[in-house]
Amino acid sequence: MRKSLFYFRVGKQQTLPDFDGMVKTYEKTIDFLKWNDRGQILVPDVYNKAEVNTKGQGYLKLAKELGLKA
Repeated sequence: MRKSLFYFRVGKQQTLPDFDGMVKTYEKTIDFLKWNDRGQILVPDVYNKAEVNTKGQGYLKLAKELGLKA
């Protein structure tokens, strides 16, 4: 059975294209390791962990739902 990985990234980047370098690294890594990509959630415009509770609620709910499907 192949391992699987889910990518959840929170950052101060303002737009999703600002995550491109990190996403490309993630994609190259799972390809190299021959792991399954379970999905990606990118959360822009978060400067500190407390903001995840306000700006990231929808993303956290989505992550939980995806995790339950695993």
